[in-house]
Amino acid sequence: MKNAGHTIIILTGRKYNYHEETRKWLSYHDIPYDHLIMNMDGQPEENHIFKKKVLRVLMQMYQIMILYDDNPAVETVCKKLKIPFYPCY
Repeated sequence: MKNAGHTIIILTGRKYNYHEETRKWLSYHDIPYDHLIMNMDGQPEENHIFKKKVLRVLMQMYQIMILYDDNPAVETVCKKLKIPFYPCY
């Protein structure tokens, strides 16, 4: 997708204090991306709630072509927001 000119955004519920480890892991596995969005430390909300908030903002900036995730609750969020979803579970 990156080679086709699409913007790749990695949106993870991981806390920001794992930012450096996450970037290293992505680099090690040669995963290209343009933006890495992580949950801020201390935010008590569940992963799918965090992602729903961020996706609403991203939808104002981008046409989201597809979302890959391993959380069935995120699939429900995508259905409500009319975002194409590909399950990874």
